[in-house]
Amino acid sequence: MGIGRDITRIARMLCVSTACLAGAAPALHAQLIEISIEVRDETLGSASAVVLFDTASAPVDGTATTVTFDAYDASMSVEFADFYAHSPGYAEQIMLRKASAASLRYSTQDREIVVRIEAPGCSLELEIESPVGPFHPSMTALPSNPTAYLFDGFDTEHVHATFTKAIDEQTQLEGEAQWNPIDAFTGAITYTIRALPAPEPQPCTEADLAPPFGVLDFDDVLAFLDSFNAGCP
Repeated sequence: MGIGRDITRIARMLCVSTACLAGAAPALHAQLIEISIEVRDETLGSASAVVLFDTASAPVDGTATTVTFDAYDASMSVEFADFYAHSPGYAEQIMLRKASAASLRYSTQDREIVVRIEAPGCSLELEIESPVGPFHPSMTALPSNPTAYLFDGFDTEHVHATFTKAIDEQTQLEGEAQWNPIDAFTGAITYTIRALPAPEPQPCTEADLAPPFGVLDFDDVLAFLDSFNAGCP
């Protein structure tokens, strides 16, 4: 009876393998770009975010003058210190919240990239005018070189950030900070970019027992047979 169940399991795995191989190929990650952002309004509060972009991902939207890429992962936090100081009932522990949406958009009309992160009840948007690039509406992937996302320091007129937090349905607080070559800083903006290795592929199903993970092939069948011969369940 046990042998029959094991044979059935092998057969099912082979069927799943065929279906998987006939379907879409596993996602390939060329490299991840991490953008860390910290913004402080001089009088209101602060915000921070960490956003990851996969340089192998294609754009999700594009026009003659803009191109948009979705983030691979993102998290953020927003804190309005003055408001909380006068309203202790709203005090909360500051922590990075999982973002519900994050993207990077480049516009040739504005000559800037805009990184926007949205989490429940809060948002953060960073504008970087005249990035080093190359950025253009027809690009099919984001640059893998971290320096491409820095402002060039020659044609850049501003680096601007805004952040919001909804206290309730009627109250929304907004802070901002910016830099320009004439007035220097209003508030404080810090953003850093680094390249990260691609994430390790993960098994696509419980039958994905052997590398390469993310695809079912005969190596998975051999791994199961090895486990079966060893008496493992």
